[in-house]
Amino acid sequence: MHQGISCKGWHLSANNVGAALSTGLSERRPSTATSTAMSKTGLVLSGGGARGAYQAGVLRGIFEVAAGLGIQRPFQILTGVSAGAVNTAFLAAHADNPTKAVKRLTDFWGSLHSADVLKTDACTLAQIGWQWARDAVSGGTRRGPRAQALLDTSPLADLIRLHIPFDAIRRNLDANHLEAVAVSATDYTSMECLSFYMARRQVLPWHRSRRIGVDQNIGVAEVLASAAIPILFPPVPIGKRFFGDGCLRNSAPLSPAVHLGADRLIVIGVRKAVGIDVIPNLDSVPHLEDSVQPSIARILNVIINAVLLDAVDADIERLARINSTVDLLGRDAKSATTLRYIDWLYFHPSVDIAQIAIEEAHSMPSLIRYLVAGIGTTADAADLVSYLLFEPAFCQRLLNLGYLDALARTNDIANFLSSEDPHWSAEAKIPQTSEPWGFSETAQ
Repeated sequence: MHQGISCKGWHLSANNVGAALSTGLSERRPSTATSTAMSKTGLVLSGGGARGAYQAGVLRGIFEVAAGLGIQRPFQILTGVSAGAVNTAFLAAHADNPTKAVKRLTDFWGSLHSADVLKTDACTLAQIGWQWARDAVSGGTRRGPRAQALLDTSPLADLIRLHIPFDAIRRNLDANHLEAVAVSATDYTSMECLSFYMARRQVLPWHRSRRIGVDQNIGVAEVLASAAIPILFPPVPIGKRFFGDGCLRNSAPLSPAVHLGADRLIVIGVRKAVGIDVIPNLDSVPHLEDSVQPSIARILNVIINAVLLDAVDADIERLARINSTVDLLGRDAKSATTLRYIDWLYFHPSVDIAQIAIEEAHSMPSLIRYLVAGIGTTADAADLVSYLLFEPAFCQRLLNLGYLDALARTNDIANFLSSEDPHWSAEAKIPQTSEPWGFSETAQ
């Protein structure tokens, strides 16, 4: 078994808003700064609250494989949403030393505690509860500010400022350490998804249905907005508007990277793939819990999956269909179409993160655990818990899971990063296992 990961420890613009391990490889590539000379590889990181730790683990594995190939920077374009936006900004700000950046990122997640992200004291939670109750019974007659979220995330802003030197992003772009970076957030006024981006070369803003690209410096506000889980976390002001989690209206999470010039994508999701081999019989009861009326927690789980986790899988399917269409076109038709073939490599957990959350739920702050228990069992609230479980015991297991999931696909990563074939693509080949990948005593 591999060793577990050892873990230690507002820029505002109203105008813009308005508008493999070397031993596992048979050959080594010469030292180079990028994976191929002609292509640009984009990294796409999805959302997921505390599940973002899984992405950091996968990234560590990818960078180790890349180092074995002599590739220092496997990605030229970085994009992320929600927790993925935090990881994206972190990598962009430390892009001058990618290897050190990934080490810092794993240390960041491995040492995270709930108090670093949320105020979990009794006084704060009681005050929030009183505000919600007062607003609910006032019948709209009360004037003044109203409750906006169930949790106070003010510590998160300080945490992000401490660990991400945002001024370094522009310096890294100018120094050619990066081509472009983007984070996405949802505008609560227009109900559109805005992708705030910075690029080394000029990239024209884009406008699609409910999706807009905005050329704007990325700072604390943009990252906080992208990670503001609706209802749980408060909206974040940028300019004169308020924003929330970028997953809300992000129907095409792969799009920003493509708009910024990527023709190859490495995508890291945070939900285990589940295949359906047969049409279910609604009269059968495969699990005892299925016959019980769903609790509020169970319904919230479904909403969280639908709103925050489903888009990446759907966009990967869309990309696969587009690639198949391009393959069917003749040379003349290909030159006449705007469709492009986009290589992709997709990672997702080999183990259900919700199950890990159930096993580690006891490490949540007692008051948060008490409030969650009020809407259903821990099993019913597993996905919700996995979003809020900012504790070392949980995050270190996800780091280890992601790291070993990546190492299990060393050949896929090596082939992708060193491939010159414009029609190469690899679907996920996650090994089947009955235990969480790589969970060892050192990760506890």
